[in-house]
Amino acid sequence: MADKKYYWLKLKRDFFKRHDISIVESMPNGKDYILFYLKLLCESLDHSGELRFSETIPYDESMIATLTRTNIDIVRSAMKVFTSLKMIDILEDSTIYMCEIEKMIGGETYWAEQKRRQRLTESGQSNAEIGQCPTNVQSSPICPSKSIEKDIEIDKEIKSNKGGMGGKQKLLAMLAETSFSTTITEILTKWLEYKKFKYEEIGFKTLLTIVNKKVTEFGEKAVVDVINESISNTWKGIAWDKLEKRNKTKSQFGGGTKLDYTE
Repeated sequence: MADKKYYWLKLKRDFFKRHDISIVESMPNGKDYILFYLKLLCESLDHSGELRFSETIPYDESMIATLTRTNIDIVRSAMKVFTSLKMIDILEDSTIYMCEIEKMIGGETYWAEQKRRQRLTESGQSNAEIGQCPTNVQSSPICPSKSIEKDIEIDKEIKSNKGGMGGKQKLLAMLAETSFSTTITEILTKWLEYKKFKYEEIGFKTLLTIVNKKVTEFGEKAVVDVINESISNTWKGIAWDKLEKRNKTKSQFGGGTKLDYTE
């Protein structure tokens, strides 16, 4: 039980202002597409962004429709739209991959969740009130009755809990178990050092999936270059979008010299 972990979807305040979301929502049946997309994201949370019935059986449209309780015609048309807008990707083995999931995963260990419940109970709340703003603590601008101090303490508990964080040795062990070449293993090790190994297990699994996909699509050198560039510019994440831009530029110029892109 102590190893159990809960995951949730983190939607930014401007989620519905994202260009792809705005485009989809403006389409006929667009609101149905968005609801379907959110259901897919939720289903993929504890699978590193991947959707698959089993190791040997991928989901087909009918299965996805049943899983998400969505009309089969909506599923068919929405999947085409999501694929064309790079919101999802269909991998070589027919696994559905949610491209934005790495940025949208939140997590809490069972231990931290129990501690949070204990603190809420001690503050005078019943189980039915858990999840609501406490009524007997100092107010904050975000939530009129939310204790900032308690949030900070809980956040520290989650980050310091070794069961919830990958830890340097665990992440390196996960990397060692992959089939990546020495070149990719070394650049990912460098990236982990740059990030000070601050990855949760599910987040790192998602990163490995993305790297594998990018290596297949763009080649090892391009992946190494973009990771090195992200480190040298002290960016928070890897600028994968630059691979797409450079690939298009290369095609337009007949494989000639690539242009430099900056933030």
